[in-house]
Amino acid sequence: MLDKLENDGYTIKLSPDPKRVVNSLDLAKRDVDTAGRMLKEEDYDWAFNIAYNSMLQSVRALMFHLGYRPSSRKSHVAVVRFTKNNLGKRLFNMPGQDAS
Repeated sequence: MLDKLENDGYTIKLSPDPKRVVNSLDLAKRDVDTAGRMLKEEDYDWAFNIAYNSMLQSVRALMFHLGYRPSSRKSHVAVVRFTKNNLGKRLFNMPGQDAS
């Protein structure tokens, strides 16, 4: 499946990059903390957007760790498909969820 993501233009293969992993995790932590503050202020739209960005950065960290990065033009879709490929049934095949 990782080869298919690469062949379809969603990901680009590179060497694992610990520095980019740490940077993405730092950004994810910053964003999730900020989202928490936005929730306390009842600013739900911004909290959602910032939490979403934290998710993107977290998966990017996994991608960098495994030697991939999302392509520029399909980055959000690449992150979701990469997550489904690597976390699979634990995340996407929960009871009551559509597995497509």
